[in-house]
Amino acid sequence: ALLFTQHETTIDKACQQFGFQRMNPIPHARWRDLQNLPSQSGGDSPDILSIVAHGSPGRLFLHEESEGYPNDPGEYVSAAEVAQELKRSGTRVAFLWSCHGARRHEQLGSLAESLLRTGKLVGVVGATALMRADATPGFAAKLFTELRTTADGLLDRAVGAARRSLASDDLQWAAPQYFARPLRGKSVLVQLMQIGRAHV
Repeated sequence: ALLFTQHETTIDKACQQFGFQRMNPIPHARWRDLQNLPSQSGGDSPDILSIVAHGSPGRLFLHEESEGYPNDPGEYVSAAEVAQELKRSGTRVAFLWSCHGARRHEQLGSLAESLLRTGKLVGVVGATALMRADATPGFAAKLFTELRTTADGLLDRAVGAARRSLASDDLQWAAPQYFARPLRGKSVLVQLMQIGRAHV
């Protein structure tokens, strides 16, 4: 629960910094929640989506951990399914705080790749390897701080700066990466600054 709260705080601060509309978080989200993002968000779809979940190559693992579902077995959702739903919702940029969010599965493909190929997304931050969960809120906070300051609104620079801020013996530096589908020869990263709604 603390991990989710820390990510929500990071999104709150980022929205304040950039003037984004902060949508209500969806705690303990299940697949049905991702399938109904507009209704979960009061009718609007998020332009920026931050997902904190378990992951394996080509899939996300979503499960309920609240008191009402003490024995919830969870559910795996394939890269293609997630990509199709985020395309339908109109999401443009996704932050995948999950293990293997960008690692390719022989049959299922890569989640980051599927999002860029199938949906309307133009930028994805994800990991090809395992992520240390307790380090992700701090990395996210550093990324957004750099995005607003030294990176001049360029997401690739912000990701690079956040990676360099980690200690040389911290293997987490190798996990978060930036993937993009540029439009009309322009930097996808500049477009991020024009996006107005964020969800976590």
